[in-house]
Amino acid sequence: MIHVRVKGAVVQKNLNINATPSTVAREAETLTEEELRDRMRELERRDRAATNGGSEKVVEAEIVE
Repeated sequence: MIHVRVKGAVVQKNLNINATPSTVAREAETLTEEELRDRMRELERRDRAATNGGSEKVVEAEIVE
């Protein structure tokens, strides 16, 4: 508890996605193979960015008064 008061709480993010299987199937049928590959690359890039706090480089720091 003291650590949270001194350092602050951990940031929590939630993402809710609502999709029905028929909607997803219809969308997938209209895409070409190249568009699917591009979409997968974009999703993987966004996943890496989200996993790393949105940054390519992590720097730990402490505020000193």
